[in-house]
Amino acid sequence: MTLGENKNVNEAAIIFDGMAVLQSMKKTSSMTKISHLKLAFVKRIKTLMKGYTQGWVIFDRYLDVSLKDKT
Repeated sequence: MTLGENKNVNEAAIIFDGMAVLQSMKKTSSMTKISHLKLAFVKRIKTLMKGYTQGWVIFDRYLDVSLKDKT
């Protein structure tokens, strides 16, 4: 199969705002290390990706001189 030939595959992609996902999560008593948060974050992303074949998690930042800062 060459690039662009997906005969029997329905592809769907999703892009996540990584900080929005992170801030939506609640800290539990079992999250005592950053590695616990990492595992919970990955689990959340995998859950949100159900039904998608591709997913991207984007973390960005706002710079003072950015156009984002003006809107």
